[in-house]
Amino acid sequence: MKELEDIIIQYESVFYNINILEVVLGVTIMILSPLKKGYSLINFIIAIYLGIGIGSAVGFELLFSVTGMLVGMCIGSIVALLITFTCGNKINYALFALVLKTTIIVICNYFSNELHYSVNNASLMFAIVISLIICIGEYLINRKDSIRYLYNKYLDAIFAILEVSAGIVCWHRYDLCSVMKFLTNVDYYYFFTYLWKIDMSIAGQSEDWFIMIMLILPVQVVYMIYIRLKKDKKATV
Repeated sequence: MKELEDIIIQYESVFYNINILEVVLGVTIMILSPLKKGYSLINFIIAIYLGIGIGSAVGFELLFSVTGMLVGMCIGSIVALLITFTCGNKINYALFALVLKTTIIVICNYFSNELHYSVNNASLMFAIVISLIICIGEYLINRKDSIRYLYNKYLDAIFAILEVSAGIVCWHRYDLCSVMKFLTNVDYYYFFTYLWKIDMSIAGQSEDWFIMIMLILPVQVVYMIYIRLKKDKKATV
């Protein structure tokens, strides 16, 4: 995969800074997650995140260039915007993202025929379809936003914690070189599983990720409890 190797070398600093951007977005969602007024904004952020992530992979497949990735990201963002404006909060975007990533991880670990951690077009589409089915089922069971918010704030917080922890670990380790050495043996999706923060194949990275989650999780729990107590205090006044 010479084209992708050239892109990684040429835009190495860009991919490095993506980790910082994901940490910023994750922290933003962590702050907004217990606030009901931030529910729509969180859905918007995650929808754009999904559009850019999926669009970049599809765009690269079509043109095998940075241009293809950028075009895919733009189209993915537009589609995400249309979905958010059309469907509003009917789609549980955090649930979709979590199911999608979990499904890809399961596929890579137990159903990949490649030498290393990887997916392909068919398995990616399968993961997307599974995520959509679960989200549709979740909406049909709970159609009231007031009810969905009661557990959505926890899903948003989980998504944010995973993004922040993975972003910090990838920023600190900066293991793009370990990704490049596998590109000749597997398809280009190996690189995108790394960007999507679902690559569990790099030695030591999963352990670092787990440690970072354990450090960030108590902070989020204390923060959400504080916001809850603050709301209860206002309600009793």
